[in-house]
Amino acid sequence: MQKIFLSILTLCVLIATTYNSNAQSNKNLYFVFLNSKSDKEKISDAEAEKLQEAHLENIDRLNKEGKLFAAGPFDGGGGMFILHAKDIETANDYLNTDPAIAANRFNIEIYPFVIWNGKMCGAKEPYEMATYQLAKLKTNYDHPGDMQDAIGKNRIFMGDLHTNTNKLVVMGKFNDDNDGVLILNVPDAETAKEVLSKNPAISNNSITYELKTLWIAKGTFCEKE
Repeated sequence: MQKIFLSILTLCVLIATTYNSNAQSNKNLYFVFLNSKSDKEKISDAEAEKLQEAHLENIDRLNKEGKLFAAGPFDGGGGMFILHAKDIETANDYLNTDPAIAANRFNIEIYPFVIWNGKMCGAKEPYEMATYQLAKLKTNYDHPGDMQDAIGKNRIFMGDLHTNTNKLVVMGKFNDDNDGVLILNVPDAETAKEVLSKNPAISNNSITYELKTLWIAKGTFCEKE
């Protein structure tokens, strides 16, 4: 398992290094969650390692073809991609070339992705892997409050956090509401929760979130020191 995880980290450095600057256009991006399946079929360690190698080879190919702009694993399993594709059907076609996805090892979530705060750059030498706290934001449609007010408060908070601190490296949206992700440059989940608790749209439960620890090459998102 440790060998597989180190292989993923090595490949993430490669992806960040060969990053295609077309992603800066902020168009036709798709954010993908590769969620580990708790009920996936049990296979031998040898079969799992072979499948993982094929998975990484496919990631490398997608990157070289300019279809994959970022990738990183989550602590505890699974990971994320940011793809560039003309539409969501094409993005799904890219995903279906992945042997691990074809083998039903992940539950896939894919969303149109627009970067609202921050941008993508690509890592530079000397390469350094780092951990970030990734928050998956979800609009609470059961909340009785004004949704437009919540959207406005969330945007103001994220803009201030990005402009006035070095804690928010990227915030991107999946739709016209508050669904999306943000990537925080903070040391742990508890610090991330403390930061997010100051967002009025989160504190009043207009937005809920799920935290994951992300490994990715430092510099992928043009983050400040």
